[in-house]
Amino acid sequence: MAVPTYDHFIEPILRFLSTQSAPVAAKDAHQAAATALGLTFEQRRDRPQWATGLQEPKRWAHDRLKRSGYSASPKHGYWQLTTAGADYAEASPSPLPQDEIERIASESNDVRLKPSVDGESMPVGRAPVCRQRDRAKPRRPPRRGNG
Repeated sequence: MAVPTYDHFIEPILRFLSTQSAPVAAKDAHQAAATALGLTFEQRRDRPQWATGLQEPKRWAHDRLKRSGYSASPKHGYWQLTTAGADYAEASPSPLPQDEIERIASESNDVRLKPSVDGESMPVGRAPVCRQRDRAKPRRPPRRGNG
């Protein structure tokens, strides 16, 4: 069985964080989500072929929860639910309906995250549209003459 895509990790991470009263290490959330999904040791160790660097499904799932305003990273490598996230987890049925998971996975993808004064990552608005013509063109080094 292949490693599940990030949308499969959204609910396990949401439910795990809802049981925690303080920020938890991301690795603990990773393990809890993998356990909830019944992943084997090989699947936990393996990454999808398309995943490189930070593009792991569990981190993408948390990113989507942050962009929806349901979770935060109070400091690097630690995750926790926001008040809105705790309220959402308590009010939502388990398991979440597929349309809700799709909403969290696809909604707010263009919201930029900015740390607030208390260190909690918060959605701050829509990302500006950057057109091709607005991008700076790379400078080429001057050519050296032959002589």
